[in-house]
Amino acid sequence: MLSGPLEGREEEIVTAAWAEDNRHILLAMGADSTGEQQVWSMPVEGGTPRLLVRMDDRSLQFGRGSMVVRGGELYFLMLRSESDIWSAELNDR
Repeated sequence: MLSGPLEGREEEIVTAAWAEDNRHILLAMGADSTGEQQVWSMPVEGGTPRLLVRMDDRSLQFGRGSMVVRGGELYFLMLRSESDIWSAELNDR
C-alpha cells in the first residue's frame, strides 16, 4: 500500500527495485496528472516517499522491468516514442 503523494497510484507502478540499503524500494511510476514519469524512494517500514527523479520529456517512457541500483547509481531503460507511421498492404487470401 502506497502512502503520501503516491497513495492510490498503485496501478501506475512500471517497475520496482531494492535500494542498496535494503530499507527502501525504488518505484518507477507511469505518468501522473502532469504527464511526467517519476522515480520515488519508498521506505519499506512505512513513511513518506521521496521523489528522486522527474522525467519532463514526455516522448520518453520507462522500459518495463528494467531498473537496478549499483554503486550508488540508478540504472534504467528508457523507450522513446516515435511519430513514424508504418503501413502494410493487405491482400485477400
